[in-house]
Amino acid sequence: MEDNNTQRRTEDKKGNKSKPTEKERQTILEIQHDERVRKSQDS
Repeated sequence: MEDNNTQRRTEDKKGNKSKPTEKERQTILEIQHDERVRKSQDS
């Protein structure tokens, strides 16, 4: 039973890396947007 759970957790981690959740995608987009805004303000 524990082995199955560990296996599933490992698969979840791999899956999350290749396909981020909607929330993660949104966070990444916000970070990228913030960085772009900061760069445009600097120049």
